[in-house]
Amino acid sequence: MGGGKLISVHPEELTFELELEKPAYCNLKIVNNTEHHVAFKVKTTSPKKYFVRPNASVVQPWDSCIITVTLQAQKEYPPDMQCMDKFLLQSTKVQPSIDIDEIPPDTFIKDGEKVIEECKLRVVYISPQSGHQNSEGVSGISSPSMLSVRGSDIVRKLSFEEIQALQRLRDERGAILQQNKQLQQELELLRGLNSRQSNTGFSLTFAAFAGLVGLLVGYILSFALSSSSTESKTFLILPAASPTIAHFSLVAASLSCFPHLRQFSTVFTPKSNLLSSSLSSPLRRFPPSMSWLGKLGWLGFGNRAGLSSVDTSSAAIAQGLDDDVPAPGQQYAQFGAGCFWGVELAFQRVPGVTNTEVGYSQGLAHNPTYEDVCTGTTNHAEVVRVQYDPNSCRYEDLLNVFWARHDPTTLNRQGNDVGTQYRSGIYYYTPEQEKASKESLDRHQTTLGRKIVTEILPAKKFYRAEEYHQQYLEKGGRFGFQQSASKGCNDPIRCYG
Repeated sequence: MGGGKLISVHPEELTFELELEKPAYCNLKIVNNTEHHVAFKVKTTSPKKYFVRPNASVVQPWDSCIITVTLQAQKEYPPDMQCMDKFLLQSTKVQPSIDIDEIPPDTFIKDGEKVIEECKLRVVYISPQSGHQNSEGVSGISSPSMLSVRGSDIVRKLSFEEIQALQRLRDERGAILQQNKQLQQELELLRGLNSRQSNTGFSLTFAAFAGLVGLLVGYILSFALSSSSTESKTFLILPAASPTIAHFSLVAASLSCFPHLRQFSTVFTPKSNLLSSSLSSPLRRFPPSMSWLGKLGWLGFGNRAGLSSVDTSSAAIAQGLDDDVPAPGQQYAQFGAGCFWGVELAFQRVPGVTNTEVGYSQGLAHNPTYEDVCTGTTNHAEVVRVQYDPNSCRYEDLLNVFWARHDPTTLNRQGNDVGTQYRSGIYYYTPEQEKASKESLDRHQTTLGRKIVTEILPAKKFYRAEEYHQQYLEKGGRFGFQQSASKGCNDPIRCYG
């Protein structure tokens, strides 16, 4: 295995099974050996002859990346099957916030104290016959119909179609990220234009005034309804499909705090440009138990999952302490460190850990689903609940795994995963765990140049995630490559399989 202190490269040379008029393929596995984010770039002396994907990227701490090198179809064999082409792989430490698709051009330019490691790789051509005879000794290459990819303890063969499918997925991901960035820029532009328009007739002052009016009307209706029958009524709100809808939402939010108003139904006619009291359109009824904000979410405003952000009964349950009981002689610990797949596998490998579960906690909704959590409106964190034997595993050992597994200085983000569900958190069950967590944070802060944003809170209600999330990477992950959960295993963890 080649490489340096920052990364390891396997295999140490690019081996292509060369057939005329056919492309050939070779895989390189790049492993990050550090707790830092490492950027790499691949160069070759014959750029028109080879196609490298990706030729530059960022590898997260202790993670790995696969590079696919394609040799274009050749019309003739080189003399004595000897190849003079060379590859150079450069690597250097970068900040976690760097955009993986827009690495600055000066990243790999040596200046000052910047350390740039270089790994030189030679190219070897073999005939199809020798390639099949030596399949055990050659792990990096192949023909168009077969590609050998060596992991930590397995060899899996991928077809050319599967390689193309993986490449399409990478390209689509890059296109989606670029489109998302453009949409964010357009949204900021629209916000700026909207703030400069003076003919809309609405302002923040009007919004505040509308909220106060809503509170006053709610109080009057609450008082009036307290002595009237509870006969079901229909309340019509017919806003225009325009920016003014935000002000009606504010009024509705103001009224939601009065329980008498929850028996009302709501009707929206978004095609109308004026308020109307016409009853000609059919009424749309909502579940009577939903609050006003829940009804607005059900219609598509705010929470797309239809969860009410003011459902106090649901929030009270979700914010209760985790009252599940571990097995006799065992204790619970709970951590949030980004996507829970890789975090769970890291804890599965710890000696003394007897069980792990992934799930959702610290949120405001009872019984959330993965889709609910992904909307970002339930405030849940993706967590791993660890059951361990305190006689063979110290709580401090679990804290060390927690700190090593993620970057605790990025708020609501781990690598490309962005959102409140990916926040860093330690959730304690006992005063002793709370004390140990805070002392561990203070010690770890002295080793970092940026402020740690990890939250330390009591362990709240734990909602076990869907079964397909449990032990996800051990089962094979996204690509079917099973990763070992054996105690003490230190193989690099591929976050998504």
